[in-house]
Amino acid sequence: MCLTIADDIKEDGLSIEEPSNCVDLHLNTGKTKTLLVNIPPTSSIQTLDGTKLKTVSDLKYLGSSLPDSFQDFKCRKAHAWSTCNKLDKIWKSDLDRAIKIKFFRACVESILLYGAKTWTTTQKMNDRINGCYTQLLRRVLNIHWRDHTTNSEVYGNLTPLSETIMQRRLQFAGHCLRTADQPISHLVFWNPPGGHPNRGRRKMSYTDTSLDTQISIQTRLNNS
Repeated sequence: MCLTIADDIKEDGLSIEEPSNCVDLHLNTGKTKTLLVNIPPTSSIQTLDGTKLKTVSDLKYLGSSLPDSFQDFKCRKAHAWSTCNKLDKIWKSDLDRAIKIKFFRACVESILLYGAKTWTTTQKMNDRINGCYTQLLRRVLNIHWRDHTTNSEVYGNLTPLSETIMQRRLQFAGHCLRTADQPISHLVFWNPPGGHPNRGRRKMSYTDTSLDTQISIQTRLNNS
């Protein structure tokens, strides 16, 4: 699979393909897909030998689903629950709560949070994330819903997962802003210049989510 942007695409193929062939690195057309963002599928992208690359609406890159953050969250959620269930003997053991939490954060939470700093989240999605995290914690601590244990008791000194994602998002955004001379800075905060918006509210971009996160944290600091 190859990631590229519009400036790297030529009418006769991919601009990266010709120099790659010079060092005996050939494009695998069977594994290479194209994902169009804000570009109508009026024409297909071809390689230098005339092979048309398949255009898809969703794909995985480094384990993350593109370009839908909610779809990526659902994949991470499934992987996290799968891992959590495999560690059932640990959760049902007589280990101290603190040790179980350390196991959980290292083995389960890390899977759920993979790539989360790049998600564009809404309040509805944050509620789903926190709900999933709460259910996982109750599973780890063997707390049944009939026990009538409050969420504050379940969490203890842990913070809701949506707040952890907010902090990581700001750290990542700040890192990208400090590397203004690198391509990552332009890619992360890139907004499509054209296109025809659909009816209803415009989808939030990563820039919108980062600004909302900054405003939310600043408001909390002012009220504290």
